[in-house]
Amino acid sequence: MSRIRIYLTGRIALEIDGRLAFDESKFRGRQPKLLFAYLVFNRNRAVTRGELADLLWPDRLPSGWEGSLSAVVSRIRSLLAKSLPTGNEWLVRTTGEYVISLPSDTWIDIETVGTAVDGAEGALRSEQPSAAWGPANVAATIAKRPFLHGMDGEWIDSTRDWLSRQHVRALECLATLWLSRGETGPAIDVLTPRSSRRTRTGNRATRCSCGPSHRKGIALRECSSTNNCVPD
Repeated sequence: MSRIRIYLTGRIALEIDGRLAFDESKFRGRQPKLLFAYLVFNRNRAVTRGELADLLWPDRLPSGWEGSLSAVVSRIRSLLAKSLPTGNEWLVRTTGEYVISLPSDTWIDIETVGTAVDGAEGALRSEQPSAAWGPANVAATIAKRPFLHGMDGEWIDSTRDWLSRQHVRALECLATLWLSRGETGPAIDVLTPRSSRRTRTGNRATRCSCGPSHRKGIALRECSSTNNCVPD
């Protein structure tokens, strides 16, 4: 069976067995890209036509919105039919609802973020740091990418906020891992914005007591925000 990977962060893309099937340039507009991302994000449930209409036209529904929505959906359905293996209906419509029908083992970057950061934190709690490096790096890499750049909306904003929180969690894991190796500098760099590093490295560092706890990365983040703190 073909292995499908979908990227919703950064540049939206769909890969099949490591080959690019399509990217966001194929959507030819804002609305198909937004609708595709929303359907994939909510792939485990049916989405009503009204919900999709509110997503595309949050302020006021235009005259004839039903036809306009059908045209956007048809664009996505056609793109999926051309790109994915034949024999399946990839975008299914029931009475007043749509659901994107993907194989259960489809890899989706946003879904991976939550799983990876949970795994990294679990490995740290179990005192298995070697098992935390990979998941923490995966989560940090994906979560820092832009999400639907240039667009705004309630769902988009809430998803960006969630990604930001997962990014912080992943960075805290990485900082804790560096500290477990006695590497204070990389730990601080992980948690310090690049714009602040020049200030930190230019100041005389002082010592602080972040404590030896498993969540030391959180304390380190608080300290690193002052730009002149080196944990004991």
